[in-house]
Amino acid sequence: MRPMKISICNELFEGWPIEKVFDYAAHLGYDGVEISPFTLSDSVLDLSAKRRGAIRRAAEKSGVEIVGLHWLLAKPEGLYINHPDEIIRIRTQEYMEALIHFCADIGGKLLLHGSPHQRTVQEGWDDVETWNSAKETFEACLKVAHKRNVIYCIEPLLPDQHQLHQHGG
Repeated sequence: MRPMKISICNELFEGWPIEKVFDYAAHLGYDGVEISPFTLSDSVLDLSAKRRGAIRRAAEKSGVEIVGLHWLLAKPEGLYINHPDEIIRIRTQEYMEALIHFCADIGGKLLLHGSPHQRTVQEGWDDVETWNSAKETFEACLKVAHKRNVIYCIEPLLPDQHQLHQHGG
């Protein structure tokens, strides 16, 4: 086992079938691939157990590890971890749990939450309330992450980084 593993993000190969991405990443010498869920489907809920198994087997066949997922909330539209509307936050929590299941199903171990657009504080929102809503959203997913043996990482971002990403991290 090498002391350090190097992975690459699949969205760099926009439009390629994920199986081809795995093969090419292995050919280039990468140890793993990080997957942006929106590159596979607008919603991971649309990816069947059969498709999830095929993705996992394709990575194994290519000899690359599926490290995990990133750009988690780029799709579906309307998700927001700290929105004042509880229904939007609950919908977001449910989708984050679906991402955890998807990650585990395909053999991934990490979820990297960048998603700057889906966590910005909008004008007029109360800072303390917004912070508490964000914490509540993540806490709601902890049991599922623990049960599925997936680590949910939160990427620190600069306050103005939401302007730098079009897809939402």
